[in-house]
Amino acid sequence: MTLSTQKPTREERAAMTKDELLRAVWLLDDVLESLRWIPIKERQPKYDGEYETTVRTLPGFKGVSPGVVQNVRMVYVSGKWKSQWFQEIPYYEVLAWREVAEPFKG
Repeated sequence: MTLSTQKPTREERAAMTKDELLRAVWLLDDVLESLRWIPIKERQPKYDGEYETTVRTLPGFKGVSPGVVQNVRMVYVSGKWKSQWFQEIPYYEVLAWREVAEPFKG
């Protein structure tokens, strides 16, 4: 996320109206919400797309150690979690998800 406005000085912030301060708080709330991990038990994504997920491997699949927790990118399509190559992955249980963050730009 890139800011298009300069950060206000301490004096400018002190002179802000109540409405301006509330707007800033609401915008910050939106940013924080987009960055947090959302447990699957809380809700699924509203839109199809690519997400970062925390998954746990399930027992019963050859070559896959059960119970391993890891972060992987997955695609959410029509209410189902799929790999980035759009195939269902029956050996993962999705625990939480979040929007894909922008990569670091040094």
